[in-house]
Amino acid sequence: MVAKPHLRAPTMNYTLDDQETREIEAAIRAIRGEAAAHPQPVPAHLLHSEHSRDTPLWLVLCHALVVHERWLHPGELPAIAAALSTELRWFQGYEGVGASALPAISPARAAALAAYCAAQELPCAAPPANLQEALLVDLYTGHWPPPAAHKLDLTQLLVAPVRDGHHQGRHSGRLARLELWVLPPRSHQGPAANERLVRAPGALLLPVDDDFAEGLHRVQRLLQRMLQPAAPVLAWNLRPLPTASAGAPEALSALAGPSATAALAWGALYLLRDHLRPEFAELAAQLHDSEPATLTITAALDGPLAAPDPQAPFNWPSLVRVGGVDD
Repeated sequence: MVAKPHLRAPTMNYTLDDQETREIEAAIRAIRGEAAAHPQPVPAHLLHSEHSRDTPLWLVLCHALVVHERWLHPGELPAIAAALSTELRWFQGYEGVGASALPAISPARAAALAAYCAAQELPCAAPPANLQEALLVDLYTGHWPPPAAHKLDLTQLLVAPVRDGHHQGRHSGRLARLELWVLPPRSHQGPAANERLVRAPGALLLPVDDDFAEGLHRVQRLLQRMLQPAAPVLAWNLRPLPTASAGAPEALSALAGPSATAALAWGALYLLRDHLRPEFAELAAQLHDSEPATLTITAALDGPLAAPDPQAPFNWPSLVRVGGVDD
């Protein structure tokens, strides 16, 4: 049983512009209809990753309503929290991501974790079950990102197959910001299944397809083999990046393809270069001399999926081209 956080003044930091405020107010009207058994659709873009903020608007809404009790009428919190924590029935367009592209947690689970952080006891409240969920509780309680955490930002070209039925074999590309944080040790919430990479709160609602999930699994296996057992865990996030010519980018609704996985591996090894096993001392020295700001990698890893044997000879993974990109 995880102790409930002591909440005197929840301090999740965010600001809302006029458009975002209108969107949240419209969502609240729909949620009130759900609580009154008259469901209305809520736009799925509230779940998407935006370039202008660290977390999707849905997490802001969960905090504002359930933890901060903003926009609520007196006595309304239990019914609203219960509606938010109901498994998805009412996100317009959310089902379009497909069964093979699912987020780490559901929007309802994110709301149940917000209820766990509320000042009053709520029946729908759920404590964090793993490290990723504990990081979301940190966000709701004003403790994300970790103070003085080592962080790395990389520019990432995301390449994904076009799935409209008319452009077979074609790929599309877009720029994103890959963020990595070194997490401080936690006595009560260890990584699941020896994971070295977990999602930051901003990526928890981001669906990923099978290709991205497999690529991420290869990165996990590589890090398990190369890092010392006591090495820190990293959290990752991906956000759309604006360009000078296109202006504000379209929100990121899902991750398809493994094009970011090689950069995830390099970024993790760079941040944890002082935690490599002794046999990789030469690589650690090279990483110390590298310049992350000048590096962009768009490729997949061709590495083992099976659990690594630390006593077996190490075979370096190959980089695999994605979508005709050679960088």
